[in-house]
Amino acid sequence: MSAVSIPSRAIDKPWTIDDDDATRGNLLWAIANGRIPKHIARRLAWDGICWVFNGCKDRDGYGATHAGGSMQLAHRVVYEAVNGAIPVGHDLHHAECGRKHCVDPRHVVAIPHGAHSRLTRIGAGAKLSMQAAREIRRRHARGDIAITALAAEYGVGPTAIWSVLSGRTWREYESEGA
Repeated sequence: MSAVSIPSRAIDKPWTIDDDDATRGNLLWAIANGRIPKHIARRLAWDGICWVFNGCKDRDGYGATHAGGSMQLAHRVVYEAVNGAIPVGHDLHHAECGRKHCVDPRHVVAIPHGAHSRLTRIGAGAKLSMQAAREIRRRHARGDIAITALAAEYGVGPTAIWSVLSGRTWREYESEGA
């Protein structure tokens, strides 16, 4: 670990980063070069897990701030400052931590909208998750458990299990292309 001093025009305190962490360095580069506005940079903090935004939150718990003349989500502002524009048809997903106030470029990834919708269903009351779908596919492929038994175990109907196995639901987002 080494302390990295950011010019005072960007932020008024030193940040500590791993020497070999290029992405976290990109965040610091974006702060130092004014790509992330000073009022946002001052509200970023390393909590031992993520770079988090400690400013205002919207009603859903995402960091919210003024940038570019309008109210924007902090993780989107930081993502675009570090990585460039969010690709058309993509949403940002907190892949590593799932924390809405996280703005860490290592944790926030752009994925196709449909994949993001499926990945966030679990938060909207879905009984299955991507992890459960992977386990269902793995166990069924071994051939030692029937669809009806899987359905009973996961508390869903056989149609839901068939939909996972056929790829109709809970597809891996990497297979959808970018």
